[in-house]
Amino acid sequence: MDIPSLDIKGGNASPELNLFNLSFHIMAGMEYPLAGNNSFIVGIGFEKYLFDITSDNGDQPSNVVTQKSLSFRIGMTF
Repeated sequence: MDIPSLDIKGGNASPELNLFNLSFHIMAGMEYPLAGNNSFIVGIGFEKYLFDITSDNGDQPSNVVTQKSLSFRIGMTF
């Protein structure tokens, strides 16, 4: 990890991250057929982690970090 504001470069963040977490994913999309076996694909998805992804270590202040993401997909199959 690199944190320029604290002059940290090449540090190890592994001890501060939880190994396991649960999440859920919701995705929807559609496929539009084109000529032959070709088709156009479009979709949208949402992902959310359910628990804190960081560990509180020793004298560090307590914090809660979660992750959410929104994704868009566009493509073609041949």
